[in-house]
Amino acid sequence: MPDDVQEIALGGKGSFMSASGQDSLHEFSQGRPYGYIFQTVSSEAAPPPERYDYWTGSLVRGLQVDRPNERQARDFRATATSLASLSGEMHLVRTDGFAGTRTPGHIRADQSDEMALHLIVEGKLTGQYEGDSEIVAEAGDFFLVDVARPLRLAIEGCSSLIQIDLPRSLMESIFPVRIPPPSSVAKALAASSLTPLLRAHLLQLSRAVSGMNAAERLTMLDASEAFVIATIEGAFAGTAVPGKTGNEGLFMAAQRYIRAHLGRHNLNPSEIAAAVGCSRATLYRLFQGHGLTVSGHIRELRLQRLMRLLQRTSDGALVAVLAYRCGFHDIPNVNQMFRRRFGVSPTQARAMSTRQ
Repeated sequence: MPDDVQEIALGGKGSFMSASGQDSLHEFSQGRPYGYIFQTVSSEAAPPPERYDYWTGSLVRGLQVDRPNERQARDFRATATSLASLSGEMHLVRTDGFAGTRTPGHIRADQSDEMALHLIVEGKLTGQYEGDSEIVAEAGDFFLVDVARPLRLAIEGCSSLIQIDLPRSLMESIFPVRIPPPSSVAKALAASSLTPLLRAHLLQLSRAVSGMNAAERLTMLDASEAFVIATIEGAFAGTAVPGKTGNEGLFMAAQRYIRAHLGRHNLNPSEIAAAVGCSRATLYRLFQGHGLTVSGHIRELRLQRLMRLLQRTSDGALVAVLAYRCGFHDIPNVNQMFRRRFGVSPTQARAMSTRQ
């Protein structure tokens, strides 16, 4: 175990605690909350024989969990502290072992278009993706969950981990052609000198998050997501295209910032320029050099994200709700923009997807 890995301290000992004003727990098995939450949930909220089903049914998302064995059916211990909003989520988890499978059926039906990076703090996790080599992650290791790939996953014994979700669009900003297999990501992180810094950051945040206010937590959630992406990008720096200029790096930084904040309705060029350390005029020139405008690029990414959601969402969610999640605030014009871009309406795009 690396020296900087210590057991995470989850907030509180009760079965459910809320620090964001909600009256009941949010069940992450149903997806992300529409508002901000900070909660600690324990399997002890249910009687011992019901704890496994309670936990896997309420908190585990995207896996077809195995039937409980004799020990799990008798009692199952797990606790999770979760920080989440519609744009991101992070979980600090201590759990008894369990296993599950992500099937092609899950992939077709799942609303999520995300990935999740797990830091194993204590214990062991093994994963086997279809067409990829087995990954064994122990204390100090990172494991990437990619919801678009069939997966067999097992947490062995009593384990602690930190999970932070990553929008697929952010990973695509690093690997525009193809996101590498999760085993390659694990190997790159294991070999990178940046990884201990990310590990230390996540461990420190796990210890400090309970003492933060809501604004501080959400700020650190955004910062942690950006830190994870930067670390993965740095771990693969040796395979990047050589000869990249400073302006090209600035352009890529602006793209990453846009992708990270695409769901914000008030995202604007002044904010982006300030975030990447250049003037607004310089930002405009960078995009013009690639035949783009800043506003046009933002609109294009939002339309692409909406198309992906329409293709992956099978529960009949309103198009207006999905468009809002993509950062569109002028909802009446979304149909027109979407049709102009893709040649079909959002409703038609969803219908075409369900017939495939």
